[in-house]
Amino acid sequence: DVCSSDLVALDRLAPHLVAAIALGVPSIGLLILASGTTSWWLLAGSVAVIGLSMGAELDIATYLVMRWFHPGIYSSVYGLIAGGTALAGVSGSMLLSLTLALSGGFDLFLAICAAAMAAGAASFLLLARHPMVN
Repeated sequence: DVCSSDLVALDRLAPHLVAAIALGVPSIGLLILASGTTSWWLLAGSVAVIGLSMGAELDIATYLVMRWFHPGIYSSVYGLIAGGTALAGVSGSMLLSLTLALSGGFDLFLAICAAAMAAGAASFLLLARHPMVN
């Protein structure tokens, strides 16, 4: 989806900063969900931000792989990212089961996911040190 707003931002702004913000802000949404609030507008906003981030992550990943790696190894690098994403999904499911058994609720799982998402988003800031492939 070439016309999506994240690609426009990636073309015009520092891509590593766009990635860090777009994939980091949803950690706040996860913390709001974990807070136990009953405010419908906070809950709706949190879910919307998380959903927008999930939609943007594939666009951002494909863009960054193409900009930071040689096109000849695009499929290998993107395959590693896709495999890592799949493993993270499986690991998250197992972690959810464990935290539900330990705490009886979703709050612990949401807090762990928020911390992991914030750390992952912050790691995009390290891309600034590496030259971009032309």
